[in-house]
Amino acid sequence: MSQSTLYGFAPNELKPGPDFTAGVDANGKWTGSQTFTCSKFDFGNTSIQAKIQVGTSATTVYPQLPIEWDFLYISSWRHEHQPGGITKVFVDYTGSSEDSPDPREPEEKEESYSMAGSLTELDMVGHPYFADMSGSEKEPIIALIKGTGRRDYASPTNIIVTDNYTGEQIGFAINTTKGLKLYDLIFNQGKTTYPASQIEWTVQKSNKAGISDENLQLLGFIDDPEGNPPVFADRNWMFTAATQNRTNANPKTTKTWSKTYTLSPPGEEWDPDLFTPL
Repeated sequence: MSQSTLYGFAPNELKPGPDFTAGVDANGKWTGSQTFTCSKFDFGNTSIQAKIQVGTSATTVYPQLPIEWDFLYISSWRHEHQPGGITKVFVDYTGSSEDSPDPREPEEKEESYSMAGSLTELDMVGHPYFADMSGSEKEPIIALIKGTGRRDYASPTNIIVTDNYTGEQIGFAINTTKGLKLYDLIFNQGKTTYPASQIEWTVQKSNKAGISDENLQLLGFIDDPEGNPPVFADRNWMFTAATQNRTNANPKTTKTWSKTYTLSPPGEEWDPDLFTPL
């Protein structure tokens, strides 16, 4: 008597179990699972191995499944040899919500949004105090920082800066409250940076297409994030980072990807002349 007759399996037969399950998460990514059985002696054969190869569609390995589930594919599997010459194969499925069999899904699809805030060190000349100063008061401070000017101590009450080469005064005397405060912080206290808030907004999605070339072309430019992020006066958003992950190169692979936007520093906007696509 052949082994296939003894165990109730035709040669190289992979029997699907009745436990097929599938579900979708908030990002539109589908996952599922199913158990298959085969003869232990056939498990290592090319025919069985080809059926459970990662990337195989669910309707190929389980032909009784309606064709609408073709978007699911095998993402991983494991096997377990059991007494009686039977091998169980535990299959995990994954797939994109695109072309899913659930007609409600496109309307109910959600995207994941997150916001993160932290402190970052910025150059002192970017401080809001500096932005509020007149250009004629900024010039001497910048000259001192660059080393192209030096303080003239002949005036003890006003801070006057002269050009190293011509000896002429640069801009106006530094005598406003903000100007004197910045001068003290930079040149007396040695502070070259200040802590400023850095706020990021991240949009995450899962689908078969992944992040588009059109999206990537906006990387490094001013852009309005999806998902209605908070609005801050005198600040705007720039598309600053992108990520994409996939489990394999199969055409049906679901890709999880994200776009991260960074808010401009306090009190200033990203320059549209520099950071707008041509």
